[in-house]
Amino acid sequence: MTDLSPISTARTALRPSAPRRHLRSLTRRDRVVLGVMIGIPTLIQLILVWMPLLASIVLSFFKWDGLGLSGFHFEGLTNYNFVFNQAPAFWPAVLHNIVWLLFLGIIGTPSGCCSPCCSTRRSAAAASTRPCSSCPSCCRSR
Repeated sequence: MTDLSPISTARTALRPSAPRRHLRSLTRRDRVVLGVMIGIPTLIQLILVWMPLLASIVLSFFKWDGLGLSGFHFEGLTNYNFVFNQAPAFWPAVLHNIVWLLFLGIIGTPSGCCSPCCSTRRSAAAASTRPCSSCPSCCRSR
């Protein structure tokens, strides 16, 4: 049984017979440039940051003299047990890292963001960096 109501007939009439073309807003060159601009920094970060990070995590479970590729012995959590319980310099190092993190987060970064805006000289460099600051109280017009 077919449905020949006016609504179903109108829906069928509105369907295009030819397939629609997919419109792209970026040209082939734009896509290549975008891929290169995203791909190269991502590759550099993978090679210089993430691969050493993962390698150091894997190596932390092994005992290795660091001279050859043949001296790996699986130690498991023995290295972590030593660091947390027996190494005397570990906890002071953690404390120093926390102090540096707080110093840079509370003092270093805000002063670096506000210093271009708070300069007393009226130079082209100071005027060009003023809108970039994330410290609006320092950037009121003089």
